[in-house]
Amino acid sequence: MKSKPNIRPAEQTDLKFVLAIEQQSFGNEAFGKRQFDHLAKSLTSHFFVVDIGSIIAGYLILLTRCNSKVIRIYSVAVNPEFRGQGIGDMLISHTKSFAARMGYSTISLEVSQANSTAISLYSKYGFKEVGQKPNYYGKGKHALVMRLTV
Repeated sequence: MKSKPNIRPAEQTDLKFVLAIEQQSFGNEAFGKRQFDHLAKSLTSHFFVVDIGSIIAGYLILLTRCNSKVIRIYSVAVNPEFRGQGIGDMLISHTKSFAARMGYSTISLEVSQANSTAISLYSKYGFKEVGQKPNYYGKGKHALVMRLTV
C-alpha cells in the first residue's frame, strides 16, 4: 500500500534531502547547508517537510517577526519526482491553516517573475500581486511580491 503524504516539522536528519530538493529546484540560486541549519534552529522560522513513507517530497519554510501579523513564505519546493501530485497544494493549504491557527492576518512571499508554475499555484489560493522587487534574484531577475489575507 502506498503511503499517504504527511506534513510534519522538519528534523535535522531531513536537511540532506531538503538540500537536494533545493538544488534541483533552484540551481545556482539555491540556499546552502549553513542557511538551512540556521533556519532549522531559528526561533522565528517554522520549517516543515512532506514525507511519503521515508521520502521527503517537499518542504516549506515560514518566517515570522516579533509583533507582526504577517507570516512570510520564505522557501517552498517540491521534489521533482512528486511534482503534479498535489504536494504544492498541500504545503500552501498548510500555510493558510497554520497562519490562521497562530493568529497571523497576512501571508506574504516573493516569487520569481519567471516562475509561472508557482505564480499560478499562489494565485489559485487567492494570493495577489502587491509589488515588485527589481533584481531580487540577481541582475535582470525580478521578483513579484504577493500577499494573501488570512
